[in-house]
Amino acid sequence: MAVSNGYAQPKVPIPNPKWPLDSVVNGSVHFYTVHGDPNYVGPSTFVWKVWGGRLFNDQALTSMAGDGTTATVAGYGANLTRLWVVWDSFKTPLDTGYVYVYEISADSCQRPDTDAGKFQGMRIKVSAPPVARFISDQTIACSNFDTARVIVEITGMPPYDLIYTLNGERKSWHITAADLSDLDGDGIANNVSFYYSGLSAFKSDSVYLYNLDTVSSGGVYGKIVDFSTHDLIVHVQPPAPVILPNWTEVTVGTTKTYQLSDPGVNPAEWYWSLWDNIPSDPPVNNLNSSITSSFDVTFNYPPGLYYVQAQYRDKLYGCYSLFDSLNIELFGLPTIAFSDSTPNIMNCSATMPMPNEHFDFVVQYTGALTYGFTYDVYKYDGTLVGHDSIDHQTNRSNIISIGNTFVNDALPEQNRPWKVVLKRAFNEEPGVKVSILDSVRVIMIYPKPFIQDDIDFAN
Repeated sequence: MAVSNGYAQPKVPIPNPKWPLDSVVNGSVHFYTVHGDPNYVGPSTFVWKVWGGRLFNDQALTSMAGDGTTATVAGYGANLTRLWVVWDSFKTPLDTGYVYVYEISADSCQRPDTDAGKFQGMRIKVSAPPVARFISDQTIACSNFDTARVIVEITGMPPYDLIYTLNGERKSWHITAADLSDLDGDGIANNVSFYYSGLSAFKSDSVYLYNLDTVSSGGVYGKIVDFSTHDLIVHVQPPAPVILPNWTEVTVGTTKTYQLSDPGVNPAEWYWSLWDNIPSDPPVNNLNSSITSSFDVTFNYPPGLYYVQAQYRDKLYGCYSLFDSLNIELFGLPTIAFSDSTPNIMNCSATMPMPNEHFDFVVQYTGALTYGFTYDVYKYDGTLVGHDSIDHQTNRSNIISIGNTFVNDALPEQNRPWKVVLKRAFNEEPGVKVSILDSVRVIMIYPKPFIQDDIDFAN
């Protein structure tokens, strides 16, 4: 080895790009230990050089080593040396510094300055002290979403120690790089969060008051900037509105208005939707309105089963209520007719009024309920002898019962027809026409029987 007592500027790149790179926080204190050549029995002398920091003999920074940037110190123990560096001399954040050491043996041997192996060093990348903040000052959490997240952003170099208060109780959180992720969508993994689940079990509104007190990294305290406080407000999901149970059966082509008997608690906007009973997305019709709470629907859809849903958003927190729903059956144009199960009737002429004898005819209706109809009864000569109106029917099958008061005693003796005629049909939907299909039933009355000849009592 060459022998030299001078400490000339090295002839190799300093810092050496091959040295390991470490990160520190501006203002942080770190110690570095270097083991000398184990072939020497006596302790060597070590020359330290730092750029971007200051050298000290102790962690408390009470005893500066050398002039703070260069120090020659004697080794100790098993030929090792240790100094502390406070990294506080960088001109700008994210600047890069270095620290290196070379050894002079007890017999004054050292490698030449042109030998890169002479210098054992580390490159240092400095980061500014950490800065922490909430990304907003308030989170509104609606219990129907069950979870809530309060996001904190921390810039600097992990790990961090965060001190905060929650509802006045002081807490601490040691945050490592593995805890950080991109929660605010800015593409940078510099977020942590306070996460809540199980909000759907809340029975009353709750408030969590956060305050960021301090943030530090490597013992260096950073800054808390806006937003330093955050209010997490958990709002219980508002109750559902109540849909009036009108127009649960409707006819194709009609327009119906669905209304609320209870519009909700502090509603700001209502949301209606009409869905096919077979799951579909999107709905077949919808309406959002902050002006009206009703929903007009024109049913230009195929007959079948549908349902209408309603919910609202409240004014106070913007939370969405529970849903109310109403099932709807959509029918084609309605019809009415005598049933094939009750055809025309033939019977005898009544010899006297017979209140216990009657003729029954089944009337079948297809379409939306409710409905009604009228019918007339005509004598064989066309004289109107009976009339009735059947209203507010909710069964699609009805029986017309005609008492037998029909006397066929005209001459010549022959069968004569009385008729039961469906005259008019209607349902409760304005503008809907009910078509009458099979509208007539005949009651054929035989004449009164009598004996033509005298009785022959001859033997």
